[in-house]
Amino acid sequence: MLDTKRINKIPLNTDILAIFDKFEIGLNPKKEIQVLFEDNSKKLKNPFNLTWILSQDAKAKPVVFYSKMDIGAKSIPISVNNKLLAPFGFGIRYDLQYAPKDDVLTLKDFSITFNNDIWISSKGKVTNALKNERDIDFEITQSYMNLEPVSKVLNDLPGMPVMKLSGIIQLAPLKVSGSLKDMRVMGDIKLKDLLYAAGKSSAHKVSYMNFNFSTSLDFASKTNPTADNPMPYLKTLNISKLDLNYNGSDMNINGEFSIGKNIDLNIAFDK
Repeated sequence: MLDTKRINKIPLNTDILAIFDKFEIGLNPKKEIQVLFEDNSKKLKNPFNLTWILSQDAKAKPVVFYSKMDIGAKSIPISVNNKLLAPFGFGIRYDLQYAPKDDVLTLKDFSITFNNDIWISSKGKVTNALKNERDIDFEITQSYMNLEPVSKVLNDLPGMPVMKLSGIIQLAPLKVSGSLKDMRVMGDIKLKDLLYAAGKSSAHKVSYMNFNFSTSLDFASKTNPTADNPMPYLKTLNISKLDLNYNGSDMNINGEFSIGKNIDLNIAFDK
């Protein structure tokens, strides 16, 4: 169901949502569906969650907005050349709702899972959502990506290039808060035993990386990038720790950067 405003042209960006006073989309909102895919070598027959709900009514008093997604399955068996591969699980979910009384847009949950690993679990909110001065509060609370099972699935599929992929990636904790003029980001990103090699090319290996940082950003800045200031939106960057081992070479960095001040970084290499 659609109810649109009178327009002369259709915007080709997210502004397209503003032309709709009311719309409702419901894709399999209540139950999972049976998915069947089959060609000369591959076959997939399995129930899937394929739910997507998007509802907006800008004319309502108060305004109504709600969106929810749940896509994936706990066990996905694929048959290749009549051989059943080890099943894997995958899912993407989010729950987004607007509270007009408080003018708050809340992301109750956004998660990506693979098998039993929670790749990303996050939540957040935007206060003063319909005003010019919005305030953002977002955080990744859990993150554990084991890439070896992904590599096994990809290498079992015919037509995929031969590759080696393994290791652990952790993106949590990561927190974003503030307005577009003064957005603060704090993170602690970790890599362990990360390995990537495609075909017969040399392997890229990160034995470990620990990156602890904080930064403040100004995404409302209208300053254009220059050679002297290639990232005008970056106000400050503090690197508490960046320890990295790439292909057997160690690198350690800590320090800080601020607009209008000299860069103060300590860098150490050990091959």
